[in-house]
Amino acid sequence: MIIDRSLQPSVAQAITATAASSDYIDLTQARDFAKGEPIAPVVHIDEAFNTLTSLAIAVQVDDNTSFSSATTIATKSINLAQLTLNAWVIFEALAPGLLGATGEKYLRFYYTVTGSNPTLGKVTAGLSRLSDIPMNAGVVA
Repeated sequence: MIIDRSLQPSVAQAITATAASSDYIDLTQARDFAKGEPIAPVVHIDEAFNTLTSLAIAVQVDDNTSFSSATTIATKSINLAQLTLNAWVIFEALAPGLLGATGEKYLRFYYTVTGSNPTLGKVTAGLSRLSDIPMNAGVVA
């Protein structure tokens, strides 16, 4: 799988409480990334989670980097039993017009912890061409 670092707002990010990704993607820079191919948000579990009940992962867009008026465009809730090392969470492909045409310029991930805050658990999240996702990727949702 080929993933551009500028398309990864979370890189081995420890999730110890509800939080936004540590960075964001500038969609005006990313729109030519896939050259017409479908792209999708993807999350890799870099370290297995503990203690939480589930983790909701939202993909949000906004017209400003503070995400003061963020719009959630996709969300998935993953149970603890599925948040294992090397698991993948793959979202539906983004709508073709989203990248640059909607007025929303920035994209981030937002992680909502249900249950106890975990002391273990890391994720790497970003955008990937669907054709680059390995067929045996261990997709959990």
